[in-house]
Amino acid sequence: MNRKSVRVFLFLFVFHSSVGEAQSLQETVNKFAAHPEFEHASIGVYAIDVNTKQVLMDYGGGRLLAPASTTKLFSTALALDVLGGDYRPVTSLYYNGMIKDSVLTGDVWIIGGGDMSLGSKYFAKNDRDGFLREWASELKKKGIGSINGIIYADGSGFGYEGVPDDWLWGDIGNYYGAHFSGIMLYDNLVEYHFKTSTAGKPAELVYTFPKIDALQFINNVVSSTKSGDNSYIFGAPYSFVREGRGTLPQNMADFLVKGSLPDPELQLGIEFDRVLSEMGIMHEGPSLSTRLTHLSPPAGTWQKVIEYNGKTLREIVRETNYESINVFAEGLMRLTSYVKTGDGTHEKSSGYMQSYWKEKLKTNALFLSDGSGLARTNAIDAKTMCELLVYMDTSTGKADFYNSLPVAGVSGTLKNVAKNQAAHGKIHAKSGTMRRTKSYAGYAETTSGKKIAFAFIVNNYTGSNKDVTTQMEVLMNELVKQ
Repeated sequence: MNRKSVRVFLFLFVFHSSVGEAQSLQETVNKFAAHPEFEHASIGVYAIDVNTKQVLMDYGGGRLLAPASTTKLFSTALALDVLGGDYRPVTSLYYNGMIKDSVLTGDVWIIGGGDMSLGSKYFAKNDRDGFLREWASELKKKGIGSINGIIYADGSGFGYEGVPDDWLWGDIGNYYGAHFSGIMLYDNLVEYHFKTSTAGKPAELVYTFPKIDALQFINNVVSSTKSGDNSYIFGAPYSFVREGRGTLPQNMADFLVKGSLPDPELQLGIEFDRVLSEMGIMHEGPSLSTRLTHLSPPAGTWQKVIEYNGKTLREIVRETNYESINVFAEGLMRLTSYVKTGDGTHEKSSGYMQSYWKEKLKTNALFLSDGSGLARTNAIDAKTMCELLVYMDTSTGKADFYNSLPVAGVSGTLKNVAKNQAAHGKIHAKSGTMRRTKSYAGYAETTSGKKIAFAFIVNNYTGSNKDVTTQMEVLMNELVKQ
């Protein structure tokens, strides 16, 4: 056999092998789609070799579907691609007035820059007030031992829309429905600590963290023989009226339920006032939010105290995808818009993100209502999701993006997915779950060294989330065998 014949033989061998692999994968997809629980469902499955661009799976790959939390791939990728992993959001502290005999006769202004990490349990689990003490120390360095004036907290650069219009009422009072704000605090969450009694009797709300003096809590939470947290918190952004419904396990001395923080901006001023007192700085005056006062900062006459740098976007993106934190995903989308356009409102930011990815991915069939996936009006097809993944493999944020994705069988929201199966440790992906919606999207590292971008989305199935995950694990296992 001459050299030319050898080349032809090798080409045909590789060609037929790749065709055979693709056909085998497509057969697996067809079997997946024929599962009885998907008879009435809408399905989108797509997989593509990142390097060769060979399509390996396609079943409804161009069908627009609600993807749930895999939407976070678009907001986290946006932040890394536009701002970079080293970027740190900044919160600025100023004072306005005169200092005499260690007394500031004037006001303190906190200007929010969209930092999601202030007092976050994901970054400061054992010292959530550390940043407030640092601010207080900086005031002392300026010779301020007492404040005779107002503490203003101002996050107006990001607007006061609260949550997107198309989020559900049943979501927004709970921890996963916390709204993003220009000034965030403690992940914009409230911890409700309940003491339960015997089944059928009311659960007692013992205390909250943070303490919210204005809170009006309507308690309809009942002790039950059921295990786990079956309670829900109802209430709107900026409203201090909250209602608890549902059940908690009986005979618990301290059962934690998490809800959304009504007014993070106002609460930050209150918590700062508390820390100032603890550190010996007296404050004579109220702590107010500029949302209510409608005042503009006295930028021409104020004096800078500190520009406080938050965590890097690299760190924030990792927590966002590992733990699927909705409020962080919203924040990344809105921070990016704020930095690039000067407008961090939801309407401007969601429009900015959608336009950015439509241009980069060359598509008109992309509808991004929010950054987290909590909106049921998000509509993304599996093919476009894979094209995002392929694009990010060439981005300067490639490593940060890849490392932010949970690993099957190992970490984050994929810790129990494909555990001790072929895909264990070889899938880096984001999961998405809502009622009758399940999705996974990310990268598969194959045994032959290939890198495959994939997206699986199913809406309106008749089985359980667990059953759907089991079927999707079959697809993951087949991908990594290629």
